[in-house]
Amino acid sequence: MSEFNKGCMNDNEFEDILEDLSGEFVTVIVKSGGTCDQEYGCGCHSENGNKEEVECCCAWEGLLCSIGSDFIFLIDDGERIFIPVDAIAAIIEDC
Repeated sequence: MSEFNKGCMNDNEFEDILEDLSGEFVTVIVKSGGTCDQEYGCGCHSENGNKEEVECCCAWEGLLCSIGSDFIFLIDDGERIFIPVDAIAAIIEDC
């Protein structure tokens, strides 16, 4: 197995991946909906410099404490964060 493939998981369901991350400190990228603009710093620009409409996203960090059927629960510095599973764009495991 090459170093590049080390740690890769094949044929895992999203729920299984969440279960594996339970108890770990993670960053969850959440789709927030709506369009962004440059004023708020969350838009993107095409190569020709024109503004493109994109979905905004934001990041939440915390300890993945609980996984429900339709949400996950994070804790960060005593703050309780509930995130709907269908709003998750990505999860980054902090190494």
